[in-house]
Parts: sequence; structure tokens; C-alpha cells
Amino acid sequence: MVKLSGLFRYPVKSCRGLDESRLWVGAEGLVGDRRYMVVRPDGSFITARTHPQLQQVRALWREAGICLRTPGQSDLELFSAQFDQERVATGVWSDSFSARVTRMEADAWFSQLLGEPARLLWLGESSPRYRAKLQQHVSFADGYPLLLISQASLDDLNRRSPTPQRMEQFRPNLVVSGTAAFAEDGWRRIRIGEVEFLVAKPCSRCVMTTLDAESGHYHPQREPLATLATYRLGEDGEIYFGQNLIPLNEGWVSVSDPVEVLETQIATIYPERPRLPAEQVAAPIRPQVQEDETLARSVSTRFTVRISTEEGDASFQADPERPLLIQAEEGGVQLPHACRAGICGRCKQLLIAGEVEQPQVPGLSASQREDGLILTCCASARSDLILAKPPLSFRR
Repeated sequence: MVKLSGLFRYPVKSCRGLDESRLWVGAEGLVGDRRYMVVRPDGSFITARTHPQLQQVRALWREAGICLRTPGQSDLELFSAQFDQERVATGVWSDSFSARVTRMEADAWFSQLLGEPARLLWLGESSPRYRAKLQQHVSFADGYPLLLISQASLDDLNRRSPTPQRMEQFRPNLVVSGTAAFAEDGWRRIRIGEVEFLVAKPCSRCVMTTLDAESGHYHPQREPLATLATYRLGEDGEIYFGQNLIPLNEGWVSVSDPVEVLETQIATIYPERPRLPAEQVAAPIRPQVQEDETLARSVSTRFTVRISTEEGDASFQADPERPLLIQAEEGGVQLPHACRAGICGRCKQLLIAGEVEQPQVPGLSASQREDGLILTCCASARSDLILAKPPLSFRR
């Protein structure tokens, strides 16, 4: 029998999840799921993709607020009744909206953890973030209210992967058992407990899946992305694992509830691809300046990066110790990307002038490097740079 075998919510975006037995599903997703988010002072959101310390934070859900816990810092209890009514501008990817500030103590707590100024925001009782594409309000989640993965899909990955992978790396809300591997690819509408769900689209995966939450370090061979790239790489260059869901009504779901498939669809076929050479897969991932680096961000050499995008010309400052993609985002410049691990190649840019350090990575062929292409997710500046959107023929 196909049944719900795992139920997880993540009160703070990018922080550790909570294993639950029964939860209410509302229009915005699981109650208490991704209701809080850490941001920079300008409101731009921060995730474990760039700040892996967040994965070591446990946010215990309380009806009246949350309790924050992480090694090396005192626990912090926050009560929503004490939150300020002030709203500030923020956003998640291309969605811009506002959220409420919490407490100065929370801002100080996360600033200490991250080693830079940060704030903790709360959506409020209902989310002001409306996604026209979904025609509904959603939480601080990346794009959809819920994520489902079957245990059989993870088991299939582990039969292929040289290192064991855990379900928590993929941050699902719902885990189902009793299926064939990737059976969820062929579902269109399902019922679990009291709730019907639309299976909206496959979930593209990024470098965050390679993060060990306990150590805060990324897997040196980019697992599981390196393995998934051999059999779950789409024609669009993105790596897919799991399915995004939209609830069609409200109600309770509980672990052990049966999963009823109400409607099916034709599953995407992903071609098998050869495994990439180890020397390509093992290129370094440097998502942020580590604490033990001697070159502090505030005093490091900085270069000016000028770039032409679809939105027009822009510029940002970059230091040589960090990937260009992250620094562009911090400077308010949004560049295309997907895996952020040098595999998919979506973040290609054309180097018009200047020098970069570009490690050998699978998402960039030797001929593309000769043509002047770089991957901003793993390239770093070695001089002032001029970048441009690559011609269409160069993007794949």
C-alpha cells in the first residue's frame, strides 16, 4: 500500500526541519512551514546555499512563536505577540512583497551566527506573497507550497551513488513509501488524508543538496548532484528530484495515511548519461568566506564587475575569495542559475574583459572556455571584469 511515511516542516527557511506525525494543510502549505526567513539589512533573503550555518539551526515550532537553537549560542524564545507591526520590503527570487520584523534579539542572534548583519522576518498569520503563476498565496518557500519525494526514489539514488544520501538533504514536506522509484513523476493529482494535491512540476535541485547539515561543509565530489546528473538531468540543464505540490483544499494529513492516486500524467523521460570524470566533479565549491580564511571580506581586494543583462547594464563589487554569482545577488544583480554547483551550466556568462579563476567543472566544456564563457557560480574575479549575456548558441 502506498502511504505517507514522513511529514516535515521547516519553520525558518533554510534551517533544520521538524519530523512531525500530524499537521494541518492550509492553502499556503503546512501550518508553520517556512513562516520565518533570514534577510540582509536591505531585505534580500539569505539561505544555506550561501550561509551553510543556517542548516545547524533548529527552530522548534510553538503556537505562539518559535524557539531557536544552535551549537555555541544560547536558545532564543520568540513570541509573535511581541513582534513589531512594522513591515519591510523583501522577496524570494523574482517575487517582491513585504514581511513583518520580529525582535532585535532575533536579529542579533542571527547576526552572531552568520558573522554579518542579518534580520529575522515573519510572514504574519497570512502570507502577503501572491504568486500569480499559482493563483494563490505561498510562504517563504522557494516557489511552491509543498514538496513530495518517494522513499523508493531515494533508495534508487543510493544504489547509484558512491556515498549514502539522506532524505533530509532534499528537504521534503511529504515522504511516501510503497511505490516504485520515481512513481511520483507520473502522478497528476493525489489524495493524502483529508487533502487533495495537484502535482505541479518536478523540483530542480541545487548545491544545497550537497550540504552536510552536521558539519556545515559541502560534499567535495558534489554528491548527490553528480550522480543525479547521470539520470535526472533535463533538457533544460536542470537536475530534478521530487515533485512540487499545490493543495486543492484544506485538511489534516498524518503519517501512515494512504496515498490515493486520482489522476496520472505522462512522466518525463530522463536519458542516462555517463558519469563525469572525478577531476571535473571534485572542483572546489566556495559558497562563502569561511571563518578561518585570513583575508577578511571587509579588507579584501575588490574588483568592479560590469555586466549587461536583459534588465540593462549593472555593476557590483567582487572580492577574489567568493563566487561571482553570490556577489552579484548581494549587489542586487540577478543572474540565471540552477544547481549553483558547476554542473548544469545555467549560469554561463561571456567574459568580455578581465581575468577570472574558473575551476574545471562539468557544466563548462573546454570549447566553451576557449570561447570566453565562465560559470558565475564557481568563477571568481582576478581583476576588474566586463561580462555579458552569452549568445543563444553558447548557452547549451
